[in-house]
Amino acid sequence: MSRMQPPRVVVRPEILEQARRIHTSKGAQPRPFEASSKSPPFEHKDNLYDYVENMTHDGWRKMLPAWISLWKKGTTTVAKGRSPCVSDIDNCLYSRSLGVQDLLPALMNAYFEKHLSLSKEEAARLQREYSRQYGQAIQGLVRHHQIDPLDYNAKCDDALPLEDLIKPDPSLRQFLESIDTSKVKLWLLTNAYINHATRVIRLLGVDDLFEGLTYCDYAQVPLVCKPHEDMFRKAMEEADASDVGNCYFIGKMTRDIGELR
Repeated sequence: MSRMQPPRVVVRPEILEQARRIHTSKGAQPRPFEASSKSPPFEHKDNLYDYVENMTHDGWRKMLPAWISLWKKGTTTVAKGRSPCVSDIDNCLYSRSLGVQDLLPALMNAYFEKHLSLSKEEAARLQREYSRQYGQAIQGLVRHHQIDPLDYNAKCDDALPLEDLIKPDPSLRQFLESIDTSKVKLWLLTNAYINHATRVIRLLGVDDLFEGLTYCDYAQVPLVCKPHEDMFRKAMEEADASDVGNCYFIGKMTRDIGELR
């Protein structure tokens, strides 16, 4: 499982000032949070104090969601058992009109042609066949030709000129920030390797808004990818979801959604 780096937590000045007042006298002991009009009391029952000093690591971890919620939404109510909202990445977080996926077939065809010693026409045909049959061309290369998937990734996905095509998307960021993350856990699911996935969300300027990423691990053979049921179960497990009825999936391919159902 690969989890995104946690966001930098910025605490409001008035809360920092309150913490400084609490620690004015040397050796001060932790005290319960003092409610005020500017800093509402914590409602999460596990969060007993309003600062980190003199708190165990486990205590800080339980308190962190409340700090983030307070900074982003002005409230410290944190719900447990949030429903994962799992989103695809390519042609989903960004528009197909950017042309990213239009460049990939040429790179894949060239790889087939070179490594399987095929003509251009046969390489293109086989690449399309494997893509339709397995959900991604690399599956066919690994199953039938023992191709190194990491070498394929370096020559294809990693070779895409993403920096020239994908730019920060303020509208996408605004939409994602509008989602109530006290109820929903934002997660990513992709058939790409982790390199490509993290490049895309970094270039879009939304890499700090997702709590995790489930990707096709090219270092582990046999590969597991959409639309196979095991890929969706992998995402559920990594997103800590036990009930498929409480999961939401945002995708672009009807075959993916059909398999998920």
